[in-house]
Amino acid sequence: MAGCGLMDELVYLDLCGNLREEIRKLREELMALLGERDDLRYHVCPELEARYAREIGDYENQANYLLLKVRELKRKIEIVRAAINREKTVSREKMDGQVHREYQRFHQKVDEEYRRSRQAQWEQRERERKQWEYERQWQEQYGTGTAGMGGSREGGPQAGEGPGQDPQRGDGTSGNTGTGEGADGDIRKRIGTDNHSDGGGNVGGSSEKGADASGSQGKKPDIKELYRKIVKKLHPDMNPNATEREKELFNQAVQAYQDGNIVKLQEIYDEVFGGGVAEADLKNVSYQDLLKMRDELRAKVGNLKVQLDQVKKMFPYNMKEFLDQPEEVKKKQEELQETIRQEEETIGKLTRILQEEIGKMNASAR
Repeated sequence: MAGCGLMDELVYLDLCGNLREEIRKLREELMALLGERDDLRYHVCPELEARYAREIGDYENQANYLLLKVRELKRKIEIVRAAINREKTVSREKMDGQVHREYQRFHQKVDEEYRRSRQAQWEQRERERKQWEYERQWQEQYGTGTAGMGGSREGGPQAGEGPGQDPQRGDGTSGNTGTGEGADGDIRKRIGTDNHSDGGGNVGGSSEKGADASGSQGKKPDIKELYRKIVKKLHPDMNPNATEREKELFNQAVQAYQDGNIVKLQEIYDEVFGGGVAEADLKNVSYQDLLKMRDELRAKVGNLKVQLDQVKKMFPYNMKEFLDQPEEVKKKQEELQETIRQEEETIGKLTRILQEEIGKMNASAR
């Protein structure tokens, strides 16, 4: 296309016009994909992880802690029986230390999964509490009234529960730990089942028909729509010659959306649209530059699609379809509860066998 300047002017204008239209569509697609990515990253996936931890993870934590306990008891019985066969004795302290070293890696995995589960639930409670507070602030600043939003609300999200605390007990321990020794009784999580996941669903890419993001009195805008309009105005691909202030506002908008801070987003929206931040003017861009812009946008759209596809195949998003089926969730909970019951029963039996074997060992040593 080096000879574009020599082409018939009508053909040249037509080619440039087609490129501008393709760039416009690519920008729209890019904005929708960015909105979907941020919605997944900051809202959908954290909510799904907390939901999975609450509805399934807590049961898995307990079941897998008990499974580890069963393995340890079986190993202790082996050690005692080996000592009996050699007509020797082994102290309880030495036996416990040996088993702890052998299963240390599994204990670390159990501990980490338990902490992750509790952390996810705590962080979600904090997000919900903060978002409710932001919405209350928005009504006070922009709404015509505070009905249903102002003041303190009974039953609203509450602060104070740390990531290691169980809301039923409030003492930093878990409320349904089952059989265990010492602090280990509060550590619950699965072993070797990291690939929990979540199914499909439509997120991101809010429609222009959504709530008005202009901050009209008394009508709280949809936070996704508000964010989408701000990003469309400020994103580097839409505003490549952004001022330092516009770059700062863009970063603030991303952080505010991550936090669920609708008040800050409203303030940014008012400044951005009140100040008239303009998209790049494509009319005066050369054909070669239009080609370059088109190719860059195609690459970015392609990369984002790959990223989104990967996210949707991984935990926690690939658990969404399962979590949205109450009957399946209940069935899984019942299966885990039965596993917990069986493991607790097994622990009771193994504990009695261990005590009997220790008695035999001590008797043979006399």
